[in-house]
Amino acid sequence: MEGAAVAQVCYEYEIPFTIIRTISDTADEQSPVDFLAFVRGVACRYSGAFLAQLAD
Repeated sequence: MEGAAVAQVCYEYEIPFTIIRTISDTADEQSPVDFLAFVRGVACRYSGAFLAQLAD
C-alpha cells in the first residue's frame, strides 16, 4: 500500500523511483514480536548487500 502511494506521487512528478520490500514475518504465532530485532538482524543485512550491488 505504501509503495503504491510513493509510486503515484513519483509518477505525477515524473521522478524515477525504485521500491524494495521485504516480508518481516510469517504472520502466524511464530512471528517475532520485536520489529526492531527484525530490522537489526535481517533487514539491515539484506538491504546493505542489495544497495552494495546496486552501487556497482
